[in-house]
Amino acid sequence: MTKKTLVFVHGRSQRGRDPEEVKAEWLSTLALGLGKEKAKRLQDVDVRLPFYGDILEEFAAEMDNGLPPDILMRGEEPTQDQKYAEFERDIALRLKEQLGLTDEQVDAELKEIARKRSPLNWEWVQAIMRAADKIPGISATSIERQTRDVYMYLTRSKVRQTINDVVAKQIPSSSTVVVGHSLGSVVAYDVLRMAKSPKNIPLYVTVGSPLGVGPISRVLLPHVFPPNVARWYNASDDRDVVALNPLTKAYFDITPEIENYHGVKNGTDNAHGIVGYLNDSKVAAKIFDGLFD
Repeated sequence: MTKKTLVFVHGRSQRGRDPEEVKAEWLSTLALGLGKEKAKRLQDVDVRLPFYGDILEEFAAEMDNGLPPDILMRGEEPTQDQKYAEFERDIALRLKEQLGLTDEQVDAELKEIARKRSPLNWEWVQAIMRAADKIPGISATSIERQTRDVYMYLTRSKVRQTINDVVAKQIPSSSTVVVGHSLGSVVAYDVLRMAKSPKNIPLYVTVGSPLGVGPISRVLLPHVFPPNVARWYNASDDRDVVALNPLTKAYFDITPEIENYHGVKNGTDNAHGIVGYLNDSKVAAKIFDGLFD
């Protein structure tokens, strides 16, 4: 009998790690969510984790070197730097709304010379990030890095194609469950919808996914349900500031609809970590069913 395959697609901030160590972390966490008896069945699964962490960080370093310290929103035709600033602005505005930050909280972070409430005011956008950073469990630096990496992946064809190639090579044509976390959910979606050879994906699972965030979602238009995927399951924690919106029709209009589960209580410090998603019993059970049903 051919082994079932489970492919984990990781997110950012993995530079310098041993891919086997990362895979073991994901697998042991999933085993906790499954419980001892079901976890034994994972021994019969071909588990893969295509690793692009070092590649991503090399591209990110190139991008950082090309960005000025203060990105000025000027000119009729936005430069690449200005487009990035606009992208981050849109993320910041959505973050302000989700966290319930008041104008007064943001104003308190503004310099006296920049007291103009406007999404076109770069200082005001940065003040949102500083205000968010004061909320326990929120890291503005982490959010900005996440935003940079997603933007870079979506807008730079060399980055996108290089990373997609790494992931695509690890997805066989035989029955495979794919799990994407954070940026990895964006990468896996792009790979699956653009697959050149037939795949057999009984289940695609996204956790901590930013696919429903407007600036990200718009770049991926038109939205299509990956043709080789039978079911799509999306899990989120409402405190996860990366997964700002669920993957419902209001935020990611796709047919057939994605099954959304909003009940994850991610125990990691930032409510976004993979450990707090894969050890959720409902998420783990869904992956198990996708492998063995």
